[in-house]
Amino acid sequence: MRASFLLALRGPRDLVTHVTCHSPLLNPSDAGGLGLPVASPRPLYVQGANSAAQASSSAQRGGKARLYAAIGAVVIVIVILAALYAGGLLRPQASVHYLGSPSGYEAFVPNGQTVNYNGQTDPVGNLILNNGTTLHDVIWNGQYASTIINNHNQIVQLNSQFVGQTDPVNHQPYVPLQDFYVIKGQVPIEQAIINGQTYYVIEANKINPANIAGFYTYDKWVPNFVAAINTPGTNAAVIPGNSPVYDWANVTGTLVYETHLYQQYSSIDIAGGYVLVLPNKTITPLEQLEILLVHLLAIFMSQTKYITLLTNFLIIF
Repeated sequence: MRASFLLALRGPRDLVTHVTCHSPLLNPSDAGGLGLPVASPRPLYVQGANSAAQASSSAQRGGKARLYAAIGAVVIVIVILAALYAGGLLRPQASVHYLGSPSGYEAFVPNGQTVNYNGQTDPVGNLILNNGTTLHDVIWNGQYASTIINNHNQIVQLNSQFVGQTDPVNHQPYVPLQDFYVIKGQVPIEQAIINGQTYYVIEANKINPANIAGFYTYDKWVPNFVAAINTPGTNAAVIPGNSPVYDWANVTGTLVYETHLYQQYSSIDIAGGYVLVLPNKTITPLEQLEILLVHLLAIFMSQTKYITLLTNFLIIF
C-alpha cells in the first residue's frame, strides 16, 4: 500500500525532488488505512514569495522616505543659498581699486539721479580726481548716501526758488549752485553692472569720516574748486559783512551774497560767505554744508579763530 505526495524544493537550479512515502496512515483508500485527513502543506516557494514581497514593499517605503528626505534637504540648501545670494554674500566680489592721490583731494558731484545698489538707494554723479580727471556714472555707496541725496535735493529746491532773481547788492542775476563732497586721500572704487549699465562705485564705508566734507558753489566752478584745494598754499577765509567783495559786479560778488541767502532759507544747517584764497590771492567762493560732524556754522557763531578740517586743509581765520 502506498501513498505519495510531492514536496517542492527550490534550489539553485529550481529542481523538483519527488519523495515517496509508504504510510497507510496517509491514504484512506488503502486497505487498513485509518483514513486520517491530512492538510496539504503550504509550498515553501509561496512562503518565500510572500517574504520577498514584504521585503520589497518595505524597501520601497524606505526608498521613498530617503528620496523625500533628499529632496527636502536639496530644497533647504537652495533656499539658504538664495538668501545668501540676495544678501550679497555669495555674489562675486569686485576688486576694490584706489584712485587719486594719498595726499590729494577728490570730489564727488551728485547729478540728482539715484540707483538701487545692493538694496540701498544711492546717489549717482561724477568723481573729479585731484589731477582734474573726471569719471562719469559714479555711485556713492555706504555712509552718508542718504545725507548727500537730501542735501542735493535741498540745493535743487533753492536753485529753483532763487535762480533768475537779482542780487540786490551788485544787481547781478543769481546763478545755480552745486553741492559736492570732498574726500581727502585716495578713493576706494569698484565696478558694478546694474541693468546693463557699468558704474564706478565709491565704497564710502572704507573712508575715514574725518576725511569727508560737503561744499557747494557755482556749478561751473566745481572743477576750479578741486584744483584750488589741490594747490599748495590755498586757504579758506570768511568774507566780512562790510567787505567790498559784495559789490563786485561779477559771479564772485553774487555768490558771496547768494550763499548767505541759501543759508537763510535752507532747511539744513549750512554756512555762507566763505572763500578759498589761492597763493596768488585769487578768491574762489565756496560753501560748507554741515554734515559729517563738520559744524562750520557753529564754529563761526562761537567766534572760534580757526579749526582744522579735512586733516589740516581749511583754516578758518
